[in-house]
Amino acid sequence: MNPVPSLLLNSPAAVNDWLVCAIIVVFLLLLFAMGPFRAYYIKTVKSMYRFRNPDRDVCFPPYSSFGFVSIFILSSFCIGIAILVYTRNCAYSNPEQLLDLLSFSGLISVVFGIKLAIYQMVNTFLFKSQTIMLKPTRWNCFFVTTYAGAGFLILLLSVLALFVGLPNLLLLIFVFIVRFLVVIGRVFKIKTVIFKNKRLNMGIIMYLCAFEIVPMLLTFVIWGRFISLT
Repeated sequence: MNPVPSLLLNSPAAVNDWLVCAIIVVFLLLLFAMGPFRAYYIKTVKSMYRFRNPDRDVCFPPYSSFGFVSIFILSSFCIGIAILVYTRNCAYSNPEQLLDLLSFSGLISVVFGIKLAIYQMVNTFLFKSQTIMLKPTRWNCFFVTTYAGAGFLILLLSVLALFVGLPNLLLLIFVFIVRFLVVIGRVFKIKTVIFKNKRLNMGIIMYLCAFEIVPMLLTFVIWGRFISLT
C-alpha cells in the first residue's frame, strides 16, 4: 500500500491508506449514527454547561440498546485512532497497525465498559434506597452520549494531526482538554441531577472521587506511563 499524501496546507505529512480507510469508515458510521440526532447532542452539551439555570434531567438521543452499544464501540475506535496517531508512524503501511488499532480500541471499550457497569450497580443501589431519583439506565445513556460526542471531536482532532501536520503534542493536549471538559460537564450534572438533595454533600464528594476525579487522574498517570513505554 502506498501512503496517501496530505493536500491540506501543502503539508508534507503522509498517511497510509489502511488508516485512511479505517478513519473514513468510522467517520461515516458516526455521521450515520449521530447525524439524525444532532439536536439531542446539541441539547446535551448545552445542558452540561448551563450553570445559571441548570436542567434537572439528562438528555440523550432515543437510540435502541443496539444503537447505544454501536455508538459506544465507534467512539472507542475514535480514541483508539488518536492513540495510534500519537504513538505510531502512520506514513508507512504496516498491517500490525490495524492490530494495534483493534487492541487500543478494545482496551478503551473494556475500561469504559467496566466504568458503565460500576455506574449501573452503584446507581441501582442508590435508586432502590431512594438516595437518588434518576434511573440508572438514564444516566448510562447520558454517559454514552457524552462519550460519543467526545469521541467524535477526538477523531476530528486526530484527522487534523494527520493531514494538516499538527504536532502530536498538540493532539495530546487537545485530547486532555476534551477529557477535562467532559468530566466538568458530568460533575455538574451529577450535582444537579443525581444528587439534588443538598444534605448529601459527603455522598456527592465520594461519588465524584470514585467515578470522575480519580479516573481522570489515573488517565494522566496511565497515559504518561504508556507513552514512556512506547
